[in-house]
Amino acid sequence: MRAVGWEKPRGDAAFWVVVPLHGMAGIVLTFEDGRQAIKAIGNLSAGWQRDKSPHAFYGLGYLDFAGDICVEVVLQVHARPNVVGALVRKFPRDFEAHGGDESLRYDLRDGKLEILVDLRSNLVWRATQRNPG
Repeated sequence: MRAVGWEKPRGDAAFWVVVPLHGMAGIVLTFEDGRQAIKAIGNLSAGWQRDKSPHAFYGLGYLDFAGDICVEVVLQVHARPNVVGALVRKFPRDFEAHGGDESLRYDLRDGKLEILVDLRSNLVWRATQRNPG
């Protein structure tokens, strides 16, 4: 795995782009809303690949969170059912979808999937260790 870009935090604009080796695509991770949310963007069109299930996107990225805590984000999108997946050799750029609520939402457009996760409602802290768990 190799990091291809790191920018020091400027408000909410800290990001780390990782290009994983061995067939996983890099995803762009950013802090949003005063570091209270994480946005993940995966380019499904660019990373769509043949797989055992038959076509899928596998993305991986890391983001420094606090102190020595690092957030790992794994993004997987599979064409289902497999009968349909065998026909989807390229991810359709004209396919659009969106949904979710204020704690977790997604937007798929132009072949890119953007997911926003609110950390306040999705991150559970271990009270005794003061670490996320």
